[in-house]
Amino acid sequence: MKRHSVAVTIAIVAVMASLPARADIIGFTGPFNPGTWTTTFLGTLDLSATGGPGMTTQTATTLTIVGGDTGIAPPALGCMSGLNTCEIDITHSGGLLIKFHWAYTSADVPDMDPFGMLVDGSHVNLATVSGTSGDVVVAPKSTFGWFINCTDCTSGAATAVITNFVAAPEPAALVLLGLGLIVLAFLVRSRY
Repeated sequence: MKRHSVAVTIAIVAVMASLPARADIIGFTGPFNPGTWTTTFLGTLDLSATGGPGMTTQTATTLTIVGGDTGIAPPALGCMSGLNTCEIDITHSGGLLIKFHWAYTSADVPDMDPFGMLVDGSHVNLATVSGTSGDVVVAPKSTFGWFINCTDCTSGAATAVITNFVAAPEPAALVLLGLGLIVLAFLVRSRY
């Protein structure tokens, strides 16, 4: 029995030593620093109008996305895409579990300036009503980001503020530990 206890202890220590340490990236730092995100403008805004196509600003703790607002509805000026919508996208390669808090404001009427996430190129709406906010956790994907579509690009710009950003490895290490302990328990039971 003593020999068996020593073998179990060695097996548990070996499993624990093989697990990688969890290293969360907190804020827009390291591989998620401001210079590593890609900003893209979809649609064409007439830049002679006020407001422009939108913009992003980032610090180590906050990302702010402001949608376009030319002040003049299409087709005269404003957004000139085929759908009369213009969008600002900010994206990053994924691969990690992403957590964040978002807050959305807009001077426009509800549903006109949608804000949301881009997950592997797909749009997931988070807000269309000013004054809303929430917390999100996204499983690892190949690309991840956010968007604001200014739709008609009039009546005021929408703004989304992203805070409490954390990128974390998947909790696979805990799964491996559990699996190792189950196999160990099965081996112990089969011996007796």
